[in-house]
Amino acid sequence: MYLPDTVSYITNGAFAGCSKLILNLAYDSYAKQYAINNSIEYIERERAVIVTGSCGANVTWTLYSDGNLVIQGTGNLSNPSMAAAVAWANYRSTIRSVDIAAGITNLPDFAFVDCTNLTSVTFEDGSKLTTIGGSAFSGCSSLKEINLPEHVKTIYGNAFRSCASLTYVYLPDTVSYITNSAFSGCDNVVVSVAYNSYAKQYAINSGIEYAERERAITASGSCGTDATWTLYSDGNLTIQGSGSLTNPSTAAAVAWANYRSIIRSVDIAAGITNLPDYAFFGCTNLTSVTFEDDSKLSTIGGSVFSACVFLKELSLPEHVNTIYGNAFRSCSSLTSLYLGDKMNYIADSILNGCPNVVLSVAEGSYAEQWAKEHGYEYTVRSASDSQEPDISGDGTEPTPNPEETSELPVEMPETPAPQANSCGSELTWKLENKVLEISGKGEMDSYSPNMAAPWAEYADEIEHIIIGKDVEKIGAYAFKGLEKMISVSFEDESKLTVIEEYAFADCKELTEIILPDKLEKLGEAAFTDCEKLTLG
Repeated sequence: MYLPDTVSYITNGAFAGCSKLILNLAYDSYAKQYAINNSIEYIERERAVIVTGSCGANVTWTLYSDGNLVIQGTGNLSNPSMAAAVAWANYRSTIRSVDIAAGITNLPDFAFVDCTNLTSVTFEDGSKLTTIGGSAFSGCSSLKEINLPEHVKTIYGNAFRSCASLTYVYLPDTVSYITNSAFSGCDNVVVSVAYNSYAKQYAINSGIEYAERERAITASGSCGTDATWTLYSDGNLTIQGSGSLTNPSTAAAVAWANYRSIIRSVDIAAGITNLPDYAFFGCTNLTSVTFEDDSKLSTIGGSVFSACVFLKELSLPEHVNTIYGNAFRSCSSLTSLYLGDKMNYIADSILNGCPNVVLSVAEGSYAEQWAKEHGYEYTVRSASDSQEPDISGDGTEPTPNPEETSELPVEMPETPAPQANSCGSELTWKLENKVLEISGKGEMDSYSPNMAAPWAEYADEIEHIIIGKDVEKIGAYAFKGLEKMISVSFEDESKLTVIEEYAFADCKELTEIILPDKLEKLGEAAFTDCEKLTLG
């Protein structure tokens, strides 16, 4: 008897009394295991392709007769509107293992939902996967363990819901966002988490058992002629060496840009003389910065700490004399900033969006005068015994060091320069004349109730949004609460396929939006409480 490749369930008594039966079975299939378990003679066919197809602009899938699903290619998999729209939906019960190529960057919503015979998932070495979509593995009741690759940052709602057999999940050092429901119904799961990481805190808050790995290196590299950086699994970024750090042309060009979301603390060696533009821009989980004793640091570049929303206090070393534009912009939690006695130039815009900051300044110093002129609260300490500030000209400009400042603007504009404002690995934003424009290509970062989008500070100024044609995803919570925003437009030939959860929630003045033709997914509550909205 010939049993097709797709057979995934046979009752024990199906062939009772058929003593001369020989089954013709697919290679390494469920049916083969059934025959072995029931002592039925069988012939095993060679491994063959059951079905194949496309599942993304540059991605294909192939399902083999042994239940192995192979996903090949690069970039995003298409995001389905519902579980039934997944490319291999009709073969869920046949899928027993999944192999995912290194170039794949996401697993979309419902990717393997209810693949009840799935027992293994393998990611190719060097995987670029960053996102696990909602309900991606929900209902995979035979899956016992999974090791997520090192670049995964985001795990959306119900990703592993009701994986009743799941006992082990490796969460990489890079994970920085997991929804509360990701492991609902996984009563026996133990998650492996990086030392003192976001994932550890998530497990504690969610009541999930965890195993904490030892502190390890996540990434490292060069960041100057004589300077190196190392990022550890606990989110600690250590900068070692001497001299100037390389000044990047954009926020995306900073050496550790791909790891911003997991940086929680920074240690800077005494020999480092500058912090370049955008150094820690958008490090939304950064809470502490430590400078080694006898620091030679003299210059804080433009937008260095901009949008470090959880940074509460910072003491700059005594040799710092120059702070460029937007250095602390939108550090909304910043309450204390120590400015040394040698300060002789501070740009006007360094503390925009820091409503609660109190400066510590030396008596009679340039910093004290700056605080008075700009209306910031400050406390005065006695002038130290260190060398008096090096003041030139009218007492407001520094004597520049060409090596450190040749690429730094004297003043950054009050509205952030476009190149300073990253909202994705290759996306930037700018706000001019009440218009927020998103440009570049690829996926926008996702945000959360505890991690606001970088333009949130300017909510009262935003009335219109323009999304560039090469933007492929609008992140979670991206425009939530922009109550004065009245219109959203997409450039012609828009490549947008995904709008994540709560992206436009609470945009109460938004009246109309025409969604692009290529849109595939609207996340949960994407337009909730948009009271005046009509969709075109």
